[in-house]
Amino acid sequence: MIESIEDKRGEPRMRPPYIAQVGLFGRPTLEHNFETLYWVRDIVQRGPEWFSSFGRHDRKGLRSYSVSGRVKNPGVKLAPAGITIQELIDEFCGGMQDGRKFYGYLPGGASGVNE
Repeated sequence: MIESIEDKRGEPRMRPPYIAQVGLFGRPTLEHNFETLYWVRDIVQRGPEWFSSFGRHDRKGLRSYSVSGRVKNPGVKLAPAGITIQELIDEFCGGMQDGRKFYGYLPGGASGVNE
């Protein structure tokens, strides 16, 4: 993100130095989880119970998932936290393209973290 703001190609920076030391435009920078910050306004306005009402399989909240490949409707999908990959494909992407089978997936970022 910082690279993109500086009008460079949006790729992760090699570390060290860490962005808290040398960040945006060479100045110390704090970087937060923007997905969490995105939800702050809605949670404050609607209450934590509203946000917690979403989720599946003992997880709470909403998450953004980027889906690509041979699905009918790829793209960024807002779906309940804890959703399985099959549920995501079937319910939010319209299923697999005709004549295609789901073989596997490569999770990345927060999607690949077990909590």
